[in-house]
Amino acid sequence: LNDDGGRTKQLKAIFSGATAADAKKFQQYRFDLKGKPEVSGTTATATVVCEKHTKGTPVEQKWEFAKEGDKWKIKAAPLP
Repeated sequence: LNDDGGRTKQLKAIFSGATAADAKKFQQYRFDLKGKPEVSGTTATATVVCEKHTKGTPVEQKWEFAKEGDKWKIKAAPLP
């Protein structure tokens, strides 16, 4: 996500339902996974540390993932 945050086409490949507006929001941040995701069947949650590129304070957010076919996609990714 750190590499694809500003590219709408790539964002759509990793998100379930991403838009160009989403791409603009996500390109402002850097993301790091904290710990291991909790997987339950075809859904998962993980703690992601979000930090703005410009003097941001790291903030932990709980993201949700869903398995679509044989690939995992981000279902919900709240930003600070």
